Amino acid sequence: MSIIYLQIYFVTIACILGTGILGLPVTLYKSGFYPFLISFLTTFFFQVLLIFITVEILQRACINQFLAFKESLDKELHDALQNKKEESESSEDEDNLHNHFITPPNLHMLSEMFLCNGVRHIFDFLAVLQLSSVLIGYCLAGSESYSEILHIEKVYIMPVYVCVLSSFIIFALHLIKPIVSFLTLLKGLAFALTVIITCIIGFKIRENVIDDYHNIGNSFLMGTVALGGTIYVMPFLYKDIVQNKTEIRKYLLAVLSALTTCTILNILWCWSVLSIVPQLDFCSNSAVIPHFVGNNTLTTPDYCESYISLEKAASNGEISTTPLVKLIKQRYQEYAWISTLIEIFIVISISVAFLTLGTALQDIVSGIIHSTFFQQRNNNCLPVQWQTEMREKIIKNISTGILFGIIFLIAIFSLKSFITVMEKVSSFALNTINILLFFMYTQSRRGKNSNVEIPLPIPKWMDIINYLLPVYFGFAVIYDGFVTTTDYLESLKHNKTQRALYSQQ
Repeated sequence: MSIIYLQIYFVTIACILGTGILGLPVTLYKSGFYPFLISFLTTFFFQVLLIFITVEILQRACINQFLAFKESLDKELHDALQNKKEESESSEDEDNLHNHFITPPNLHMLSEMFLCNGVRHIFDFLAVLQLSSVLIGYCLAGSESYSEILHIEKVYIMPVYVCVLSSFIIFALHLIKPIVSFLTLLKGLAFALTVIITCIIGFKIRENVIDDYHNIGNSFLMGTVALGGTIYVMPFLYKDIVQNKTEIRKYLLAVLSALTTCTILNILWCWSVLSIVPQLDFCSNSAVIPHFVGNNTLTTPDYCESYISLEKAASNGEISTTPLVKLIKQRYQEYAWISTLIEIFIVISISVAFLTLGTALQDIVSGIIHSTFFQQRNNNCLPVQWQTEMREKIIKNISTGILFGIIFLIAIFSLKSFITVMEKVSSFALNTINILLFFMYTQSRRGKNSNVEIPLPIPKWMDIINYLLPVYFGFAVIYDGFVTTTDYLESLKHNKTQRALYSQQ
C-alpha cells in the first residue's frame, strides 16, 4: 500500500516541478531573490489551503456517488419485489450496479456535481485552456532543450517530440504512472544534484544580486503557475486509495510533501541561478562597462554580443537553463560538465511533466465526453456495452489527438513565446480555476451535502482562513489583466515609435 503513496508523491512532483525550473529564474531579473522569496512562500501557503479543500471536495464527490448508488439500488430492489422477479436476477442486477456506481473522479465530474450550469462550462473551458497553455510551453521548452543537446533546429524536433509523447498518453495510458514515477525519481535525484552543484558554484562566483521590492510582482504570476497544477493530478490519483480516514490522510500528506519538496527545490534553484547569471542586460540600457575575462578585455561590441543575462533570456523567450548553460560554457570551463548534467536533467524533466499534465488533460476530456455522450448505458447486454465502451474510447482518443495537434500548431508558430504563454495565459486560467474551485468547495457544503459526513473533514480553524483563497487568487487574476494590458499598450507604443523611425528614414 505504501507504494501507492510513493507513486502519488512522485507523480505530484512531476506535475509541479517543471514550470518553476524553466520559467521562474528568468522572471527575477528585476525583483531579485528576497522579493521573490516573500511572494513565493505566500503562494505556497495558499496552495496548501487549496489542496485541503480539494481533498474535501473529492471525498464529498465519492460519497455523493455512493448515496446515488444506494438510491438506485433501493429502487431496483423495490421494482424487483413489485414485479415478483426471481431472487437470482435481482442479485445479479445488484452486483452489476455495484460495479458501476462510482465513476473515477475527474475535474469535469466535480464541476458537474458542485457548480451550476454555465459556470461548470467556464470551469471546463479554463481547465482545458490552462493545461493546453502549459503543454504549449513544454513543447517550446522541450524542443529547445533537445535541440541544444542534438544540435538540430527545434522546429524539426518539435513534431517528433509531440507525436511520441502524445502517443504514449493516448495509447499507453496504463504505462504512464510507473514510467512517470521512475523518471520522476531519476529527475529528482538529478535535480537535487544539479541544485547542490550550482549552489556550490554560486557560492564561489557570488554574482551581485539586486533586490528591488518595487518589482515584487514580476515573478508573482509565474510563481502561481510554478506551484499550481496539483488539482489536475489529484482526482486521478485519488481513485487509487481506500476511502477511509487513515488512507485519505496518507494521500493528503503525500501531496503536501510533494508540494513542499518542489517549493524548497525551486527556491534553491532560483538562488543558484541568480548567483551565477547576471540579472540585467546592461547593453540594452546603453550602460556598457568594459568586462574582463581572465587576462583578456572584451571590446564593447564583442561584450554586448556575448553578454548573457536573465533579462536578455526573458526578452528572447528562453528557458532559465539556457543562459545558465551558456554562461558556464563561456566563462567557467572548469564546470563545463555541469552544463551537460543540466541539459540531460531538463530533457527528462520536461518530458515527464508533459506526460503527467497530458494525462491530466486526457482525464478531463474523457470526463466531458463520458458525461455528454455516454452517461446512460444499457448494461443488460454485454456485447452492446462492449461496443459502447469501444466507441467511447475511440472518440476520447480522437478528441485528445486533435487537441494535441492544436497544441503543436500553436507552439510551432510561437517559438519565442514561452514566458508569455506561461505567465499570461496559463496564470490567468489557473488562478480563475482556483477561485471556482473555492466556490465548488462552498457549494459542496450546502443543502443536502451539509449533513453528509466525510472521513477526513477540514479542521474547523481553517474554515475562516479558506475564505482568503478567492481574495488572493482574485487579486492574481486582476493583476494578470493589468500586466497584460500594460504590456500590450507598451508594445503598441514601441511599434508606433519604430514605424515613425522607419518613415523618417
